[in-house]
Amino acid sequence: MRTRYQALSVLGILAGWDAHGGEWSSEGRRITQSKLAAENAFYLFTGITPVDFRVSAELTLQDTPDHWMSAGIVFRYIDNQNWNLVYLSACKGEPKVQIAQCADGKMSYPMEWACRVRIHPNHKYKLGLILQGDLANVYLDDHVIIAQHIKVKDKGLVGFLSFDSKGDFDQFRIDPIMGDTK
Repeated sequence: MRTRYQALSVLGILAGWDAHGGEWSSEGRRITQSKLAAENAFYLFTGITPVDFRVSAELTLQDTPDHWMSAGIVFRYIDNQNWNLVYLSACKGEPKVQIAQCADGKMSYPMEWACRVRIHPNHKYKLGLILQGDLANVYLDDHVIIAQHIKVKDKGLVGFLSFDSKGDFDQFRIDPIMGDTK
């Protein structure tokens, strides 16, 4: 099973992705979002998403002054009204890593789901999420920075989201977390 998910994440760049908004392009394993707009742009992996998983990608936000510069990994995407997100924001006023949730079209950004950290434009970061049951562990550059219990659905797509930013997403990887075999 592990090999299948790795292969899907690599091969999916050409055949297993679905764009909603933005201007997305791909070259090899790098995916670029180049439209600057104050709206969500989704790029969703249409392959199999395990119930419990580890997902990661390298993200680089391009320097676009006077914009939010937010991008990250969307997970448990059902439709544009119901999804979850872990993202980087290089906004000058409040740079951070944050878990956010959209339920029935209403966004929620709980303070306890955020970690203020200096995020620099034009710098490559490795952002990851381990989701097991309702426990979400978020890591930045291989260091866990957020660990929270969150209410999420047990299905939905995984992919990328960009809001008011341009940037590159590279080295996308999704692996299942195998349960106890006893």
